[in-house]
Amino acid sequence: MRTRIGTLVTLLMLALMTAAMPVTAAPAPEATNALVYLHGQQNADGGYPGFSGPASDPSVSADVALAFVSSGVSLGDVKKGDMSLLDYLHASASGLKTGPAAKYLLVAANIGENPAAFGGANLISLSTGDKSTDGVYGSSYFTHALVVLAQSIAQSPDAAKQLDNSVLLRAQQVDGGWGFDAKGTSDTNTTAIVVQALIASGQGGDATTRGMAYMEGTVQPSDLYPFDAKSGDGDANSTAFVLQAKIAARANSTEITRTRAALVALQNPSGAFPFQKATPDDNLLATIQAVPAINGRAFPTIRQD
Repeated sequence: MRTRIGTLVTLLMLALMTAAMPVTAAPAPEATNALVYLHGQQNADGGYPGFSGPASDPSVSADVALAFVSSGVSLGDVKKGDMSLLDYLHASASGLKTGPAAKYLLVAANIGENPAAFGGANLISLSTGDKSTDGVYGSSYFTHALVVLAQSIAQSPDAAKQLDNSVLLRAQQVDGGWGFDAKGTSDTNTTAIVVQALIASGQGGDATTRGMAYMEGTVQPSDLYPFDAKSGDGDANSTAFVLQAKIAARANSTEITRTRAALVALQNPSGAFPFQKATPDDNLLATIQAVPAINGRAFPTIRQD
């Protein structure tokens, strides 16, 4: 009963918000439907499950938080019973590893909380505590890009550029893309997050142009994007990543509209997104990734203005 009531409250809150806010700031209808699905997946502690089972996972919970923030929803209102998503984030902030800490830092900066005292944790320190000898934070270019994005909004673009120290520019591959780490070949997901990080830290230019061209070279006849050039069919996660990169890079509006339409076409009646057309079941992670993109939001400033 309490879950049903919570769902109804969320629905009412979203409806009132959409009516009260300016049209340019209201969440997209497809996003609102996705949020109703996401609310139904919330755990009793306020968090969301991850890859390893039903227990709440900090990294995935932060991604969900960013999806709600991109729709203008207060995280304190995303509840199951008495516990909100914000409660979970505060309670789980201490001791985070680099990647999750960077995501929490993005959340804190977007909702206006002090990132140096978020749930008693200093997210700036936690997100920059693991640096390899070659200057990469969190042992992968994907995580490093998240750290750069988080620093660009929590500190400044110049601070993020100094922290990056040209690591991302040096890591670009011959085909214009970026791999997950030094051993990986180019993929659209890492390339999209790196493009956003470079733009956010004032390093956009030839590198980001080449990155965009790499991603465009993977597009499928369905207008969906795959994980990489060898993956074949496009998927919701990768298409959402690419859409956010296009938004950040201020791509041609026709291109943005085309990619958004291909992504929205995957949405199930439940409001959730599947990973691919070939696997049409509701997919929590695909839905999380899709929401900010269909709301027209790119990192680092994911909130509705």
